[in-house]
Amino acid sequence: MIKKSRKGFMRENLVVGILRETKKFEHRAPLVPSDVEWLVDRGVKVEVESSTGRVFSDRDYKKNGALITDRIKEASLLVGIKEPRVHDLHSKK
Repeated sequence: MIKKSRKGFMRENLVVGILRETKKFEHRAPLVPSDVEWLVDRGVKVEVESSTGRVFSDRDYKKNGALITDRIKEASLLVGIKEPRVHDLHSKK
């Protein structure tokens, strides 16, 4: 189902999850806080796994509308930089 949000059209109930990186020395982020704001403004819920190693702080993401969590509970799409460990994906169900 398509619904109209404040600034356009977006799928209803879409949730994007930003994974915590598990590789040593990986500090990049798949989405910057302004990307999160853009998604949230269009009706997308964004969950971010808390991380002290990411180039952007949890606070930066929260200020732009993301929900900060220890584990992503619901997501239509998971995004990250490096491949996640298989057991981490299974534990997110």
